[in-house]
Amino acid sequence: MTKPTPGPESVKPARLAYMPFWVERWLTSPDVRMMSFAERGLYLEMLAWSWIMGPLPADPKRLARLLGADVQEIEGPCRRCCRNGWHAMAC
Repeated sequence: MTKPTPGPESVKPARLAYMPFWVERWLTSPDVRMMSFAERGLYLEMLAWSWIMGPLPADPKRLARLLGADVQEIEGPCRRCCRNGWHAMAC
């Protein structure tokens, strides 16, 4: 007796070990150029974590803990570098 072929819901997509990153787009983006150095670093850190774990925590305390920061350190930059706060990346 043969085993049934798994359906699409049971097949996990291949996960890249690296995150594609278009350096020229990042460096020349007007939106990125308007970010402070801290905001750019925070945004890249959030992109990296979201690549690994998917949606980021919507709770500021959990997000800060994940990023190794205090809530006060990330609230302002999150609002400025993510148009809708980090919730845009958490959804």
